[in-house]
Amino acid sequence: MINTLRRLRFSAILALFVIMLSLTLIVFALENFTKEEVLKEYLVDYSLTQVGDAEDLKELHDEHQTNCEAGALEQNVAFRDGNKTIECSKVLSSTREAYPRILIKEFVFKEVYEKKFPCTFLQCLTQKETMTIIISREGHYFLNNIKTFLVIGTLIIALLVAVLSETVSAGLKSIGMPLFLVGGGYALSYFYPLSGFLVKDPTLDAIKTSQTLLRPILIASFIMGTIGLIMVIVGLITKFKNKKIE
Repeated sequence: MINTLRRLRFSAILALFVIMLSLTLIVFALENFTKEEVLKEYLVDYSLTQVGDAEDLKELHDEHQTNCEAGALEQNVAFRDGNKTIECSKVLSSTREAYPRILIKEFVFKEVYEKKFPCTFLQCLTQKETMTIIISREGHYFLNNIKTFLVIGTLIIALLVAVLSETVSAGLKSIGMPLFLVGGGYALSYFYPLSGFLVKDPTLDAIKTSQTLLRPILIASFIMGTIGLIMVIVGLITKFKNKKIE
């Protein structure tokens, strides 16, 4: 009975180790993805695919430029939720080709990224209307703040796994296998994104999205998977040698 409880306790801690490893990596990836400049470029590219023909926006630049050169200080841009204004200094400093990107950065991106939410990060994630907190400045700050705690928590749990393992070889395998599976899994997902098969939205490049998200942790995932594999191999060799000695 006692041995069964010990095994259950060890299995629970091992499962928690796998969860913490996965969570730590994805939080690091999301924290980088939601940096203002990174997310801005991604959202602009995505928004342009929704616009379809950006020629109308380019023609709008011609009109705005003429008005601004005539002495206007700002220009109106019509949106579904009403008119918005853009300063003539921004109009005159942009080109016809770049104007669609300027407008999206100025209005669409800022509206998404600077949005204020009436709930905490975790509360917002549970509601469909406020899930976009994850791609806001507020969400970025939250992810940035919990990174260190996740790393420390993962290291503590790894230490527990090592201490509770019955032998050195068992400890190496118990820590190495999750490192190999989680690290290798993320690295493999970069080259063969599951989202390409799971997401059917034709307007969303799921593969590009996955790769943009996972690129910052690709090297870390590869190193983690390699270290995990080495630990498993060393653990198996150690176990084999110990059996030989016995």
